[in-house]
Amino acid sequence: MLHDGARLELLRTSVLTSSDLDRLVAELAKIFGEGREVWQPAAPELAETPEAAARRAQANRAAMLAKWDREWEAAAPA
Repeated sequence: MLHDGARLELLRTSVLTSSDLDRLVAELAKIFGEGREVWQPAAPELAETPEAAARRAQANRAAMLAKWDREWEAAAPA
């Protein structure tokens, strides 16, 4: 299983959505698990839709860029 901190860091990059990350981890588990059963979400119908995940990722990225802009402005010489 992916360490919770590593998962959060990957999601904060907004490169992967939560569902993309779940699929990636499941595929890696299949490859390296040698046929053992792979955990699946108990309620996949409750998973975030791709559109909602993309909107959330876009909002997270915008917030991160705004934070970086504020830090850059604060660090700039007066």
